[in-house]
Amino acid sequence: MTQMRRPSLLISFLMMLIPLSGAAHTPPDMADLELRPFLPATDPDDNPPDATSRGFDVLHYTLDIEIDPVAETVSGHVDVDLQLEPAPPAIVLLDLVSYLPVDSVLWDGAPATWIHEDDEIRVEVPAGATGGVVSVHYHGSPEPQTQRNYGMIFRAYGASSANPDGLGRTVFTFGEPWYNRSWWPCKDHPADKATATIAVTVPDTMRVVANGLLTDESPARAGWTRFVWEEGYPLATYLVGLAVANYVEWEESCPAADGPLPLTFHIYDVDEARARIDLAHVCDMVLMLEGLVGPYPFPGQRYGHMEVQWGGAMEHQTSTSLGQIFLPGTGYHQEIVLHELAHQWFGNLITPADWNGIWLNEGFASYAQALWVEHEEGHAAYLERMAWFGPLHPGHPLLFEDEGILTDPWPILPNPLVYHKGAWVLHMLRGAIGDAAFFTFLHDYVRDPALAFGHVTTADMVAAAETAAGRDLHAFLDPWLDTSAVPDIAWRARRTPLPGDRTELTLYASQRQPTLFELPLRWRVATTAGGLDTLLTLAGLEDSLTITVDGMVGEVELDPDGWLLMWREDVTAVDGADDPAAPVTERPARAVELLGVGPLRGDGREIRLSYRLGRSGRVDLALYDLRGRRLDTLSIGARSARADAYEQVWSGPNDNGRPLAAGVYWLAIEVDGRRDARRVTVVR
Repeated sequence: MTQMRRPSLLISFLMMLIPLSGAAHTPPDMADLELRPFLPATDPDDNPPDATSRGFDVLHYTLDIEIDPVAETVSGHVDVDLQLEPAPPAIVLLDLVSYLPVDSVLWDGAPATWIHEDDEIRVEVPAGATGGVVSVHYHGSPEPQTQRNYGMIFRAYGASSANPDGLGRTVFTFGEPWYNRSWWPCKDHPADKATATIAVTVPDTMRVVANGLLTDESPARAGWTRFVWEEGYPLATYLVGLAVANYVEWEESCPAADGPLPLTFHIYDVDEARARIDLAHVCDMVLMLEGLVGPYPFPGQRYGHMEVQWGGAMEHQTSTSLGQIFLPGTGYHQEIVLHELAHQWFGNLITPADWNGIWLNEGFASYAQALWVEHEEGHAAYLERMAWFGPLHPGHPLLFEDEGILTDPWPILPNPLVYHKGAWVLHMLRGAIGDAAFFTFLHDYVRDPALAFGHVTTADMVAAAETAAGRDLHAFLDPWLDTSAVPDIAWRARRTPLPGDRTELTLYASQRQPTLFELPLRWRVATTAGGLDTLLTLAGLEDSLTITVDGMVGEVELDPDGWLLMWREDVTAVDGADDPAAPVTERPARAVELLGVGPLRGDGREIRLSYRLGRSGRVDLALYDLRGRRLDTLSIGARSARADAYEQVWSGPNDNGRPLAAGVYWLAIEVDGRRDARRVTVVR
């Protein structure tokens, strides 16, 4: 899932997938639409659903609901076909937000004993039951979840100040990670996948798009139409999605590995011409991914796009939701389209057993973006894209060191760590085991019959990589996956002339951080006879490599193509028997750091802050509300790096000319693309 940053990344609801400048497919500046990645989508007290098996397995969901786009209501029933475990529970626990009234609950058609509280429906299991169909009848007005408005969303599309009702009403859903419970009762956790029937009744001027195949479209009553979509492949609840609008629709055929694959497009009429440009390469992307990871995972179905009025995209199984902002008619957002398509394999075919494995979705889909760039523009462009995802990205000044643990992220989403560091783990794995083994791993991992259409863990992924590589990879992968450490490499080279215009070159390397890594260190050596690449695998505190080369040695580069994340000291080879002990590499100072932000008081027109600069450059401030909407900016101008803190008073921050209301905001400071951010509170 992707969601808007600048200009469009982050985010499976993000996210953070395309560079700000200087690389292919760079989109135009859409700062007014952005949702910044430092704003958590999931609040610490968000009450995530029960992650256990709950004593039952869902086999099939049948949703039969009516959506009123004007009244902004949903009503109907959901049938949950389930099988109880051998030691059956006393209750079946389903997730549904407490503010949606439940009208009745039936077990195999008979009234059941139930209670609805704390966002859960607890249904008493009848004596002797081994399974059954639990039917929940409910109604109400779904409310947006969190500051990012997840769940079921009601909007007008094409709205403007002159036409606030827009060109038509639209309804769509985003449930990741656990917000589908805000509009239908389910077991809202990825560990239980099930097939689904999605029947939706709407006004007859509108279309409904959902997962799988459209199997029926018929009048429900005067002025209303009922659409039935069938998803015959198991899917996690967060991948159930639908969209409602007066769509323009068309279909194309793609010559996929398992036969012609229908590509369907469901687009607002005003965006059709632009969408045909921006989605022109979908078949090319399908064929590229099939060449890497095997046939499209859902043969006999289709792959579709449904346009939505939202600042992100979401990989709903077989039917991606794509925000209107990604259809400018310029082709700028190919990587977003590719990212969501890649999720059909990584996330939909194989699904994390728990949310801690979300990097297995987002990291792989983000890495697929880099592979698309490599496919289209060559290996140098691939390396450039990976540099953007890591060392050159303004959001990762410490190379992910201060962003948490990849296999235990918080927040779950949106979180640039799981996108960008996840992609970097795969990039570094490719560098460590070589292209042949890496692409064998990529294909065999996603096509493993023991994993396909089921669940995966990080341990499964590591095991697949080890099988392809033919060796143990824990020493290499574990520090990247389970710690936030970054290698801190000190190195030096010594060259000693030999008779016959030859040189003895000794390379020394040591790692100085507390957590030891296994590091395949590559050097590129320039000589008067040409040049060569060599490798030293550093597994302990220090090691050295001595080689004899033709000619005189000139420049020596460590990791010239950028295959590893690390701090390092770049040095030139020295003559003779100099002391080979390299100095400790010091981590560079943060480019910019907010030290303190004072609360706004009184009329809400003044912020006091202090900050420190580790580099000189132009300093800018921006103020955001908790939804990520930029309220105001201030250009401070050029400042020099210095150890002492700068003090700043910002007089006049406002929300479109109005004093700021009491509440919590985000303040971001940026110097030449590097940034820091803090919360600030308005007190009345």
